[in-house]
Amino acid sequence: MKEPRGTFARVAGLVGGAAAALRGRGTQRAPRAVAYDAAGHPRVLPTSAGAGAELVQIAERMIALAPRRRRERP
Repeated sequence: MKEPRGTFARVAGLVGGAAAALRGRGTQRAPRAVAYDAAGHPRVLPTSAGAGAELVQIAERMIALAPRRRRERP
């Protein structure tokens, strides 16, 4: 059986969860290029220069050309 949690413990848990969510949002928004080998293993390419940077530029152009569609919230 779980121990009852006090108010401070509940607030600390909520703050920790919010901080984790914000950290996750920050990493999701950073552009990255991932290439998969023949076996299906991913490899993150550096986006500072080279092929990774070129792939990010191409993807940004593709997104800009795609029609925008409003998503309905459930």
